[in-house]
Amino acid sequence: MIIEKARELGIAISESEEFINMTRTREAMEADEQLMANLNEYNAMQQSIMDIMSSDTDNTQAVQDMSRDIERLHDELLANETFHAMLEAQARFQQLMKQVNRVIGLCIGAEEHNEPDSDEEEEGGCNGCCSHCTGCTH
Repeated sequence: MIIEKARELGIAISESEEFINMTRTREAMEADEQLMANLNEYNAMQQSIMDIMSSDTDNTQAVQDMSRDIERLHDELLANETFHAMLEAQARFQQLMKQVNRVIGLCIGAEEHNEPDSDEEEEGGCNGCCSHCTGCTH
């Protein structure tokens, strides 16, 4: 029964607006060749800086130069509408998952029932945990 409910939750999450939007924005990002090239270059530069910093040689100038390049690429990525949309979609999906995990935690006693922030409650004020329920239709 628990596994079946988990399957139902997984399906509901995959059908959520947040998940669908995140999937669409990821696909749009991956289709943008220039954006992907910039992102790959950014990741490669970050790895190079970590490699240089972990080496025993003093490469302060090289790290400074690469840091400037990384900052430039970072700014370009954030200015890209597709990349920005992807970041926003990921944040909304992460917020949804945080809410799901919080409700599960409340119901199994892993989290204390405090007054949640209004953005953490489900519509109608129900936090999903029926142990303290005063009669909602949840």
